[in-house]
Amino acid sequence: MVKFALGLIVAIGVVFAQAGWSGELQAAEDRKINVRLFGKQTLKGYEGCYLALWQSNRSPDKDKFAYVLFVRFFDAHPAPALVRIGKNVLELDKADTGLNNSTILDKVQLFRSPDNSTKALLEMIDTARADNLTRINKAQLTFIQRGKLPFVMSVKGRAGCDDKKDQSDAAQAQVAPAPKPVKSQAAKTQAKPARRRLNLDPAAVRLDRGIEFNSLREVPGPVRKLVEDNSAACDNKNTTGSGVRYAISDAMTLWQMPCAIYASSASAVFVTALNGTPYANLVELPGRPGEQTNEPRYDILNPVVDYKRALVSAYDVNSRGTCGTVEHFQLIVVEGEAVEFKLLEQRKKPDCAGREMDPDNFPLTYRAK
Repeated sequence: MVKFALGLIVAIGVVFAQAGWSGELQAAEDRKINVRLFGKQTLKGYEGCYLALWQSNRSPDKDKFAYVLFVRFFDAHPAPALVRIGKNVLELDKADTGLNNSTILDKVQLFRSPDNSTKALLEMIDTARADNLTRINKAQLTFIQRGKLPFVMSVKGRAGCDDKKDQSDAAQAQVAPAPKPVKSQAAKTQAKPARRRLNLDPAAVRLDRGIEFNSLREVPGPVRKLVEDNSAACDNKNTTGSGVRYAISDAMTLWQMPCAIYASSASAVFVTALNGTPYANLVELPGRPGEQTNEPRYDILNPVVDYKRALVSAYDVNSRGTCGTVEHFQLIVVEGEAVEFKLLEQRKKPDCAGREMDPDNFPLTYRAK
């Protein structure tokens, strides 16, 4: 026990030293770390292994904003922890605490940003087993940033696997010394395009290769305002702020804007904008012919863009890959030189029983002729 406590003190000392801690005083407001909370959507649709923490005096079931840190685990490899500081959503990698047999339930866990400027030290004080999860009744989370005062908060949470199938594989597994790299939110959308032959429309637009952006400050004001004012499902300030822009012509750009981020997925909306003008338009996602919808749909879950064919594919699939919906859209030019989405194919598998399968082999519900 003494050895463990000594190790913890050393770990904390190293963290503070690396954070550039000094005795120089500055204005208190300038040195505060503005930790913000996530909304209820954090765990939406996630069925795998995770560590979720919320502010101790809040309830994730009752309060609109409660979560402060969330980590997904894939095959025992931790994805970066998501935290929100100020207007930015940061990704903090799980660092080696020096303890053997490191797991999702470590009593002491350290997370830090790739540039080492932000760190979060978690100390679990009181935990208890509850069904498939470990309930975290009491814990302390300390945020450290260069030039800032440490921010300490009391948190509660849960850790483990919602799905019993995943628990034996991941909750008890060791964290590998070199975790699998996790791509950025924007990079995920550059994934392998649909392999299936689709009935492409000859009126498809021509897109240049996408150029990633890493901050909403890189997006024109009219595009940002359009998304904020007209897409109720979006909360892009709670995302990493990354996206992709595609040139349609010298005068027009297609913006893939971050919309919302969830435990196992992220959504985006697409906006066409005339460069250097206030004109911007949200591109609506059509349903099947004859399908009635109450409100227009703009947000697309886990978009995969094939710019060469002007294809945007949406994968709303559960974490085990056993059910969900897959849609393939194409951007086409319509009357008046406007740009719209056309639904080329839709596949659905509502029953989540059975083995994992390629979502592009789900039962066909619609295909354009």
